[in-house]
Amino acid sequence: MLVSTTLTGSNADIIGDALASVVAQVDCCLVVDTGAKDDTLAVARSVAGDKLVVRELAWRDDFAAARNFALDAATE
Repeated sequence: MLVSTTLTGSNADIIGDALASVVAQVDCCLVVDTGAKDDTLAVARSVAGDKLVVRELAWRDDFAAARNFALDAATE
């Protein structure tokens, strides 16, 4: 299984393009939500559809922790 991982906060303006660039090539689009307060997840859902998997992680000002969380989640 091929999984893309995307870390996001409030990024409704760019997540659609990011996911659109990979959705046809992957089996799953994993989005790690670090606290989106806009329509980021709705946009992601509209682009990725059934391929979208969302995991939540509170942002702790630690990119490495968020990246590692995403990598662990991608193996599930």
